[in-house]
Order: sequence, then structure tokens, then C-alpha cells
Amino acid sequence: MARTAYLSAFAAAALLASADANAQDIRTAAQDSSEPKFIAATVGGQHVIIGLCIDIMRAIEHEDPSLHFVGDQRWMPLPRIEHSVQTGVLDAACGLLRNKDRETRLRYIEPELFPVRYHLAVRSDDPVQIENWDDVRKLGDKGVILTLSGSGEIKRLQEVGGLIIDAQAMTPLQNLQKLHSGHGRFFLQRYPGLDRDIRQAGLVGKIKVLPAVMDGTSFYLVLGKHVSQDTVERLQKAIISLTKRGELAKIAEKWN
Repeated sequence: MARTAYLSAFAAAALLASADANAQDIRTAAQDSSEPKFIAATVGGQHVIIGLCIDIMRAIEHEDPSLHFVGDQRWMPLPRIEHSVQTGVLDAACGLLRNKDRETRLRYIEPELFPVRYHLAVRSDDPVQIENWDDVRKLGDKGVILTLSGSGEIKRLQEVGGLIIDAQAMTPLQNLQKLHSGHGRFFLQRYPGLDRDIRQAGLVGKIKVLPAVMDGTSFYLVLGKHVSQDTVERLQKAIISLTKRGELAKIAEKWN
């Protein structure tokens, strides 16, 4: 009996040791000014970060308990996140769009986490009608497009070509204020998120969103190239499983 109990205890300890050996902390950060991916909130009197990406990371952890995201309660601007992932200070960034420059420096995990679409916001009294980028090009210097400093949209707009881009603002609020004061004709921003930005800026009724979808893309989980192949495969397996069951779609709809 004593020998059997000893062997059982030894087996349990071995299993725990194996689980600990497989456990993987994935260092990340919450992206500034990126609602609804990351949203500042107060829960139970404490300041916390919630949002679409937080829910996705918790879902991945639930799918594979050996994976654990750390740092998601710390704010960081996108350029610093991107550089930190590239240099190995961080391991992952949640919700980045794809462009050629990033593909050379970072690793994208398939499939996508969620789709997004981009619209142009203008002042409510602006009669402009836009169907595509050609319509914006024809406006010349009267068609300045505001976007966020360091954002992936800059590269995509540059790839479109022939557009005048102002990417000095660090937050959607700054761009909406610039738009409202006439320092720019358009503000390119994504759905989900743009309606919330306008409400938080106190500009409902003063800023409107044009109906044309100017761009549609997908946001991904992005890893540094230093991340081990085993971790990459475990993350991809979890995301594939969540996608097949419709869990990621439910999370995206919750925050849409």
C-alpha cells in the first residue's frame, strides 16, 4: 500500500513538473488609443484594461492552459510595442493589420483574429461624397487624410498612392479635434471603434462617418521571430480551434 501511494504521488509530481515545463509566459502590452481592442475601465474600484484583445487572450489561455499572456494590463504606444516585439523585449502584439514592412520583421499567426473595415469621418457640414480613393485623390490638397502616428494604416495609404497624409496625431481624440477645427478633410479610422471615438470626443452631431468602406482587412496576433516554434504552434492550434467553434466571432461581435 505504501509503495502504491508513493508511486501515485511520484506520478502526480511528474505530471505537475511536465505541465510546468510546458507552461509559457507570452509577454505583451495593451496598445494605447486602440479601442475597442484595449479599453481603460474601472471594475470594483480598480483601474483595469478590458476589451476585445483582452477577451481573445483569455480565450486562448482557456483553450490551452499552458499559455499565459503577461503584461496586458500595461499601456504602451503602438510603435514601442512593435519595436519591442521585433527586438525580443515583448513576444506578442494583439490585433495588428498586415503590411509588407511588418511581414519582413514580424511573424503573423494564421488565421485572423477578427476583421475590420475602414471609413472616412468628416465634419457634419461637409457635403463631400466619396466612393473610392480616386475621389479623394481628385481633391488634391483639399483632401488631407488624418491618421494615427505609427499606425499600420500609414503604409496602406502609401501603397494606395497619390494621397496627402497627416499622421502627426497620437490619439483618435487628437485627430477628431483637428478634423473638427478644419486641420484636415478626413479622418481614416476603423470599425469597430470609430463611433466610440466620436462619442468620447463629444463630437456627436458635429462629425459624421461616410458610408463608403475605404478598406477592409484583418487583424492578427503577431509574434517576434525569436518566439519558439513550439509556442507558435500551440498559439496557432488554439486560435484555429477558437475560430472553428465561432468563439472569436462571438468576441468580435461583443465589442462591435
